[in-house]
Amino acid sequence: MSKHPFRVLSLNGGGARALFQAHFLNCVSKLPEIGRFWEDFDLIIGTSAGAIVAGALWIKEPPEVIADLFENVSKDAFPQALWNGLRITLRLAATGTSFSNSSLKKLLTQVYGADTTLGDFAKPILAITATEIENSRIRVFSPITQSADRQLKLVDVVMASAALPGVFSDYPVFDPESNRPRHYIDGCLWGNAPLLAATALSLKNGKTSLSDLRVVSIGTAGQPYSMTSHQYRQITVNSAPFFHCLFDMASSTAERVSFAVVDCLLDPSRVLHVDGALDKIIKAWEIEAARRELPRLAESCARSPDIVSKLRSIIA
Repeated sequence: MSKHPFRVLSLNGGGARALFQAHFLNCVSKLPEIGRFWEDFDLIIGTSAGAIVAGALWIKEPPEVIADLFENVSKDAFPQALWNGLRITLRLAATGTSFSNSSLKKLLTQVYGADTTLGDFAKPILAITATEIENSRIRVFSPITQSADRQLKLVDVVMASAALPGVFSDYPVFDPESNRPRHYIDGCLWGNAPLLAATALSLKNGKTSLSDLRVVSIGTAGQPYSMTSHQYRQITVNSAPFFHCLFDMASSTAERVSFAVVDCLLDPSRVLHVDGALDKIIKAWEIEAARRELPRLAESCARSPDIVSKLRSIIA
């Protein structure tokens, strides 16, 4: 067990809104007292869009490059129909088909490299969340989970984490433990805010104790899902709003569970939640709104004396 602070960087999912993470990290990395703090952390964990950012950070891509990467992911790798509100996506899902994920895989392969594996860098440890179809099992790809995960390719585990249901098909990843492929969809179904998963894994595997754990969690400028009971009763079953409601509510409540449990386990001085809210909600598929609004919001958070002070105390 560690005799020094064990530091975790947790990156939420959120589609195009993950631009907030890249811009925030870029801003704080330019502060002399902060710098590229994540390179000295012990564990980086990410879900879905946050997994894309986490993978890029792990291979030491600078955050300004990650911002450009994520804009390209949003613009080129996902079908335009997705960003127009999932209307066509939901029709395709009803017929059992999905959009091709080949463009996303090609782009991530260019960034990560085709042969980069989870065992290529000892520190920070990388962890990526996903949901296994076969057993409805939560999955965290990482050497901290099982040593055989070191041989898994970075591209594959990030693709699995970002396999949004109804948009992309499930994604197969070879499972070293069972010696066969298993199939995965988006980790946001249970771990959109993966800081709880990181906490559990770190404690379970003897990497740290509660007293030594420090967590920096960065959101994606989303807001908790909300509707009135009247609005809920007006939704037509099997309609687009029906599926939006179920998916968004499940993701939002899972986030709240993660935050609530970690906040109970750890002293407030050892947990930093970085996020921001706008007057108008930006949906995960709204690329242009994310480009327009999130850099300014991220810069505002990076200039917050409270955030900078607490971040300094965690990395000290």
